[in-house]
Amino acid sequence: MHLKNSEMKRIFIGLIVPLLYLTILQSCSKEEDSYVNLTAEAKELILFDVGDTFELKNIETNEIITLTVNWSEFEYIEDGGTPGSIYSNFNGDNYYERGEYYFSDQTECYNGTVAVEARANGNFEFSIFTGDCFSDYLTTFEFNSLGFEYDGETISIDINATEYPETYVLNSQNNTIFYTKENGIIQIFDEAEESEKFTIE
Repeated sequence: MHLKNSEMKRIFIGLIVPLLYLTILQSCSKEEDSYVNLTAEAKELILFDVGDTFELKNIETNEIITLTVNWSEFEYIEDGGTPGSIYSNFNGDNYYERGEYYFSDQTECYNGTVAVEARANGNFEFSIFTGDCFSDYLTTFEFNSLGFEYDGETISIDINATEYPETYVLNSQNNTIFYTKENGIIQIFDEAEESEKFTIE
């Protein structure tokens, strides 16, 4: 039986294309997942356990607010490949460690969340979100103005004749939270009115 050149090409292509496809699939086998851990410094920012309490004083009303930690946890948050990408099944997934605690008073009106999340090269994101009753005493021009972000600034601050030498500064649009690893929130300051609104008690 004698095959023409065109028929031989068709048979060759029919055999070589599936072999190439299998080779590519094998070379693109799924990589290992990677895990980015929080540094010791970042973990120390999540200082409270469930059931722990701390107090803040409302400067305007002289009310002492007792806040209780309702839950606290560390977990890994997945940051996988681009959804729908043909490569997303082959690249290993990235997981970033996150620590977080939620606090509220008995009425659950004063509440908030403190969170740290690992980033590459030993970096981390640190944020605090407050809600409900806190907003009654703070300048809040924007919807997200009670979301406070840490941008790397630490200072020494004096509050009620006590010096706090390593204080983390977290800013929102109009307000600032001062936070320490030993005490948590030590002051909430309204930048628009240039006055303290809540302080550690």
